[in-house]
Formats: sequence, C-alpha cells, structure tokens
Amino acid sequence: MARRAVVYPALQGGRNALSRRPRPRTRRRRERSPGRAERRAAGRENRIPESVPDRPKPGRGKEAMMRRKILTVGVVLFVALGLAACAHGEKRPDWTRGQFEKDYPNFRCMVGAGEAGDMQTAKDRARTEIAKQFSVKVEQLVQTLQDYTGMEGRRGENWILKTTMSELTRTYTDETIAGIEIRESWVDPESGVCHALAVLERPKAAMRLEQRVIELDFEIKKLLKWSRESGDKFSKVRPLVKALEMVKEREIKNSQLAVVGPSGEGIGPEVSAAELNDELNRVLAALVVAVQVEGDAALAGRVREAIVRSLGSGRISVQPDASGAELLFRGEVEGKETNEANDTGFVFAKIRASVELVNQVDGKTFGVIEHELRDGAKTWDDALNKTLDRLVEKIVAEFNVKLYDFLSL
Repeated sequence: MARRAVVYPALQGGRNALSRRPRPRTRRRRERSPGRAERRAAGRENRIPESVPDRPKPGRGKEAMMRRKILTVGVVLFVALGLAACAHGEKRPDWTRGQFEKDYPNFRCMVGAGEAGDMQTAKDRARTEIAKQFSVKVEQLVQTLQDYTGMEGRRGENWILKTTMSELTRTYTDETIAGIEIRESWVDPESGVCHALAVLERPKAAMRLEQRVIELDFEIKKLLKWSRESGDKFSKVRPLVKALEMVKEREIKNSQLAVVGPSGEGIGPEVSAAELNDELNRVLAALVVAVQVEGDAALAGRVREAIVRSLGSGRISVQPDASGAELLFRGEVEGKETNEANDTGFVFAKIRASVELVNQVDGKTFGVIEHELRDGAKTWDDALNKTLDRLVEKIVAEFNVKLYDFLSL
C-alpha cells in the first residue's frame, strides 16, 4: 500500500506563509513614574552648590589663624583706648556749674544741685536745695498761725497749734520733696565727686497744690457752718478746732503754691484765719473750767492759784467753783521735805500731784495727769517754789494737750 504524503498547511503557501504567522499576544507592563520624594532627591543631587569652599593650600592654615588672632586683638585694643579717651575727655554738664536756664528754664522748673563724695548724699543735698527756697515762707507762716491759732499756756505752750516750728518745717519740706525728681547725675572722672540735679516741675506741682487748697476751703466753710448751727457748747467748739487744723494745712499748701506758681501768689482764703480765731474766742469764752485741788492745805492752795492763773491766760474761763462749769479740773497734791542721797547741804522738796479731767455734762473722765518732781535749794521755801513752778508748768502743758484732744473731732 502506497504511503500518502502529508502536506502541512503552513507549507502550502510557500515561504511567505511562515512570515504571516500570528505572533503571540503579550501584556505590556506600564512603568511607574517617579514620585515627588524621588524627584526632590534627584533635584538635590543635581543642584549646583552656590559656593564651594576652597581647599586650604598647604602651609597657609597657620598663617590665616594667626592673622585672625592679630586682627581680633587689634580691634579690642582700639575699642578700649577709644573708651578711655572718651571718659577722660567727657564734657562737664552745664548744670554742675549752676547753668540751668538752657535745659530747665525757671518759668517751668525749680532746680537744685548737690555734690558729695557719694551719689546718695549728693541727691539728698540737691532735694534740700529746692526745699530751702521755701524756708522763708515757712517762718512767716508759722508766725501767722501762732498769732491766730492757739491758747497760749504759761510759757507759750500752744493749745490749738500743737506742732512746733521744727516739726512744721519738717512736714512742709517733706510734702514739697514728694514732687521732686532727680533728673541727672554725673561723676567727675578726675576728682570722683558725685553731682546730682533735682527738679520740681512747676505746672504739675501748682495744679496739685491748687486743687488741695480749693478742697480745704470747701471743708473749712462747711465746718464753720456746722459750728454756727450747733446747739451745745462742745458741738460748737469741735468743728472750729478741726477747721483751725485745716487752716494750718491750707496755709502750708497755699504758701507752697505761691513759691511754685508762675504768679508768685497763692489763692485768697474764703474764710480767713482771723475770722476763725474770732469765732473760736467767742465760743471758748462760754466754756467754764472749774479748778479744785485737795491735799496739804497750804500746798494745795498754792497749786490751785498757780493753775488758775496759768489757765486764765488763755481763752477758757476759769473759776474755783464747780457749779455751772462744763469741765472740772480735780486734783490732789502732797509734798514733803527730803534729803535723800544728799550730802551737799541743800534742802530738797518733793511734790506729787494727781489730776482728773472730768466732763461735767456726762460725768465722764477724759484725762488723767500724774507727776512727781523733786528739786533743791538752800532753803525750804526756795526748794518748794522751784519744784512747784516746774510741776505747774508740766500739768498745764499736759492739760492743754488733753483738752485739745477732747475738743477735737
């Protein structure tokens, strides 16, 4: 049996039949684009540096370091010498020579310059220089107040105006210094002396003082009206005593205003010190103090007479009888001759006194005075008189203070 030949379809078309054979289909992979972080990293790698430091040349590093050190030392020396030259040639301020008008004209400022070995003392002296400009006004003010206010005791103890001249001056100065400022200071580089300049601004101080004076005038008028409308004697006296205290402050402030203000004058009072003085005299004349002293007969009589005489020199009426009196001065006194611890041959007298001050309107005690004194002389009478004078002086002075406190608001 003859074998049949097998003809493949691919060979039937000849050579081109193989070329037309379909290729197998393959899936094409899509490549991922670079992300943001990768792009940034690539950018940094490709970035051209702005400046690339030169590699130090061999042998030049030590020389460069030495040049930098020399330059640094030179700059430091230059600055130090410059500062020393400036300090040595610093200009002395004009105000240390008393020339204030350029920077601190008189119409606007009160000035005071002080110098000392230390700065704090120089500042204190500068403030004092301004305060001295008020001293004359203070003396005139105190004299005026003493003329118009106060019941004088035997040796001038003031009843209404309890403040002494030195205390009033100190208060006046302290109130003035409150507005003073230290504006400049300077140390002399050659001598080491410290200088300070104190300044008080006139407009500010004048405005503050003027406002206070107006307030005090209003209060004084109100107190005077209260006294005139009151019924009993104590209610009439107390507002006037308070008003006179305000007159003292008012005159202090007004005197300051006259010194500080541009016009050189203060503000005229709506109620004068003289008017208040007359009003107080009229009211006090209606008050009666009874003085009673018990104890050693001869000694008690002498003490009573001395106290009546001393209190009678003031404004209040004094009598020995307690009837009809608003106030009672009730005392007890005893004295004796003593030679304790004495080898001089002198005779010594010792006197003890105890006093109660009573308001007879309500029967209450408003003050107690106790003293014991000892003094000597060649005779008993002289020793007794010396001791008695000192004792009465102390009792009257303390009585004035306690009566003032009792009659104050």
